[in-house]
Amino acid sequence: MWVDQPAFEAAKRRVMDSAAPSSGDDLLGMEIDFVGLLDRAEGVHGESVTAKRTSDPGCLIEATCAATPGIPLEAAIRGIEGVWLSLLRYRYFEAHTTRVALGEAVLDFITQIDGDGFYVTGRVRVTAGRS
Repeated sequence: MWVDQPAFEAAKRRVMDSAAPSSGDDLLGMEIDFVGLLDRAEGVHGESVTAKRTSDPGCLIEATCAATPGIPLEAAIRGIEGVWLSLLRYRYFEAHTTRVALGEAVLDFITQIDGDGFYVTGRVRVTAGRS
């Protein structure tokens, strides 16, 4: 569910206060999924996708990619949002927010595997494609 930044931060805090962050093979699997699936996003240059795990519970996955040359950042972040919602998020719970600024678009997210299970937080940054 897309929410504005304050509502996203509140939802993120609620989940983080009540559950444990993902780790080990579960988090590695999410990192691999980001690399393997973000290239399916409409408007994203597939060869530009990277993802890495961090030790920050507030941003466990950091992913980057570039928009396909000539594609506006607004369109690329919508494509990423579509892949997030259909292929990457856990079904139990998710919240995300997007923003577009000069030269980049960002999708911040949190998702939880089940009511008693772990969560994954992260960010996808999209930069303008170069032709």
